[in-house]
Amino acid sequence: MNAFKKAYDNRNFPPRLMFHSDRESQYTASSFSQLLDSLNVVQSFSKKGYPFDNTCLTILQ
Repeated sequence: MNAFKKAYDNRNFPPRLMFHSDRESQYTASSFSQLLDSLNVVQSFSKKGYPFDNTCLTILQ
């Protein structure tokens, strides 16, 4: 969560953001989901068993 907050702050609080990750427990935890919700960040996950489509922070157009 600290790493996400730091990355978010370093990008000057982008207004429309999607965070894409795999399905590991740190990303599916309710505390992390609540953080993203509080920042109006859309959360996206890789397909189950297919972590190869993982990307970094993406600004929505």
